[in-house]
Amino acid sequence: MRKKKTTSEVQPKKTKKVYTARGTVSISPRRDKRYTASVTLGEAINGKRNRRTTTRNTAQEALKAGLDLIAKYHDKIIPSVAEVLTVSQLLVRVHHAYEYDKLEYSTQCNQAWLNQLVDKCIGDVAVQVLDKKKVVEMIDELRKEHVESTVTKAYRHLRRALDVAVQQELVMKNCTREIKRPPKDTTPRVPEGWVKADVQRILMTTRQAAPQMYPLLLMAFASGTRIGELLGARLTDYDPASNTLTIEGTAKLDGGRGKGKTAAADRKITLPDAVRPVMLAHLEALRVAQERAGAAWGIKRAVKEETRQKQREAALKQHGKNYSQAWSPSVTRSTETHAWLFPTSRGTRMSAQIVARKWKVIIKQAGVPSKTFHRIRATWITAALKANRPLHEIQQAVGHASPEMTLRYAESVRENKTALHVGQELGLDDLDAPGDTG
Repeated sequence: MRKKKTTSEVQPKKTKKVYTARGTVSISPRRDKRYTASVTLGEAINGKRNRRTTTRNTAQEALKAGLDLIAKYHDKIIPSVAEVLTVSQLLVRVHHAYEYDKLEYSTQCNQAWLNQLVDKCIGDVAVQVLDKKKVVEMIDELRKEHVESTVTKAYRHLRRALDVAVQQELVMKNCTREIKRPPKDTTPRVPEGWVKADVQRILMTTRQAAPQMYPLLLMAFASGTRIGELLGARLTDYDPASNTLTIEGTAKLDGGRGKGKTAAADRKITLPDAVRPVMLAHLEALRVAQERAGAAWGIKRAVKEETRQKQREAALKQHGKNYSQAWSPSVTRSTETHAWLFPTSRGTRMSAQIVARKWKVIIKQAGVPSKTFHRIRATWITAALKANRPLHEIQQAVGHASPEMTLRYAESVRENKTALHVGQELGLDDLDAPGDTG
């Protein structure tokens, strides 16, 4: 049996701290009833601390000795972290503290982009002098170039970083929490989509102007599936016999396929009858293209480094908005290969950027209100609501984690037939079945 320690043998845990303008004195009682004065004369940005210690018989004597040490070594004081730490350096500290490098590449990109937004506005400001006024100026500057949701994300990102600074005693308070942000509107909204005539016009334009995109767009309108889920779908995920599409995961930025957006994202959708002949023609076209490509099928075309550099410069000029690209985390391309359901002409996985470029052309030629590809999903949900389908059924069909999310634009379901009814609402059954879509 372990022997219980006596009171005299137990180290008291009460430590008193005395803060001064030049340093901090910590008075700690010892087992021998004496007192140790530890003097912290600052901490460098690399974490190195300048400390001195001394022991005295009483707490009062230890405190006096500690103050004497501060007076003696005041010319050797290391500037405190808060005095030299900038907002940009704080963001780096937080990045390492949360180990963002171990997260998914898409999350790394998101966090790095938010770092870039904050850094551009107040990156060189010392954390110690950062105040409410400078944060408000950052918000106003970001609003000139970005939508309100992006500005809010940047503000919250800075707020989290300053919370860490408070925890590490780099600053006394988080100045961002003094800003009264507008209250968030929690009223459920159904995002605006297209009406039936617009859907027909988009699909007819796609079939004529971009037939290779027609199966993808028809599948999107017929199922309400996210673009990442469609691009991450494998050839075996579509079953022609039952005319069903199985959703298991989503396309990743660095290649391959990752887990779904929510726990309810994995599902099986029974599609409208109009989808079957289009998909059969699409599968046959893929088979022919694969035979024609041979061993090159699924292999990306080699691009010279000079060409890639020109592509980067062009992209930065068009989309960079004066931001440096140093924020972008390095990417290790996935070597995972699959037979994709909607690949490129070479059998490689199609990217969202390629879809976005072709989508803009289709929308312009169709002459319909310009909206993002994701609005197809809102159109599908709206059509399902008009068809008086039960809310929980719609929620399951689109893979939402909650009915509230469905109303704004359950448990994972194995199969759902809501798409059959939505196809009628959108008039998909009125389309003529095409032949080979190429």
